[in-house]
Amino acid sequence: ITDRNSLVVTSSLILPMMFFYTLLAVSKICSSKESGRPLVITSKKFLNHKFGGYHPECPERISVCSKILQEMKEANHICIQEPDDSYRMQDISLSVIKNVHEPSYVEKVSTLCSRGARHLSAWDEDTYINKYSFNQTLLTQAAWLTGVDHVIKNRGMAFSLSRPPGHHASYRDSMGFCLFNFAVGAAHYAINHHGLERIGIIDFDVHYGNGIADLVKSNPKIRYTSIHETGIFPTGRGGVEEKGDFNNILNNPIKYGTKFNTYEPLLTEKSIPFIKEFNPSLVIVCAGYDALSSDELSNVLLQPDDYRKISEHLKQAFGDAILFGLEGGYSLQDLPAAVQSTLLPFI
Repeated sequence: ITDRNSLVVTSSLILPMMFFYTLLAVSKICSSKESGRPLVITSKKFLNHKFGGYHPECPERISVCSKILQEMKEANHICIQEPDDSYRMQDISLSVIKNVHEPSYVEKVSTLCSRGARHLSAWDEDTYINKYSFNQTLLTQAAWLTGVDHVIKNRGMAFSLSRPPGHHASYRDSMGFCLFNFAVGAAHYAINHHGLERIGIIDFDVHYGNGIADLVKSNPKIRYTSIHETGIFPTGRGGVEEKGDFNNILNNPIKYGTKFNTYEPLLTEKSIPFIKEFNPSLVIVCAGYDALSSDELSNVLLQPDDYRKISEHLKQAFGDAILFGLEGGYSLQDLPAAVQSTLLPFI
């Protein structure tokens, strides 16, 4: 992959990294329960999963957002919290992951990470691991679960700004930079821990969430809809013919060069009504920002401010009680503005 935004460990990232550590140093004292402000859940530990060379799914995806988040926090627009990293929460996260994935696959990931392996299998060299990756995935799942708890208890918006992404991970395989499927884990947790009956998942990552589709297609308690570019990874998936066993999947493929004037009606006239008619107790948004025109892993032409419009439509349909979780988005240039745009309507 040729990256015109190559920023991996350059001097231009030193300042965002410094902001990020300052941001997290005081994050634990900020609570959004009484304030009603959006809650961003993130951690410096999300920087530990790294390739050791250039890779689009890099730690800087988190750290470059730090300056904007700090400014929003200082303006009392958002709250920031670290995910629970206690042994109890690690056990809960592991249990959730094993509820979604084949336990032997989960053990394989744990074992290979502990050995310092770089990949899980020869056929999926796009998805890397290192010695920190397994523990980081537990923390990432914990961030999504913290978001579930917040949305249900406080009826406010939460954003799990975490990595790696997860929506391509299937029952027993990694894929597309994803090790475990955190969105499905969050849905299962909401059902099993909180007793919710209906979960809606809206995926605006530019790549089809094939892992989510495969994991929820036979579950009548979960509906999934995706707006994604056709003809790119994962090839052969995401067609309109994929409807799920209970008509609980709606796919909206888009073409090369799609702009927001074409994208927006698919969201407002198809994806949102599909989830809204389900009357979900919780809405989970797979927030991938690789449909940005500056992102080299797709050919869609969205701009950062378009994500503000997406959030406005989601808020109008479902209120503030929505959980967002970071999936893809590899333009270090525009990712911070796009994340900010997602948060703005909920301030």
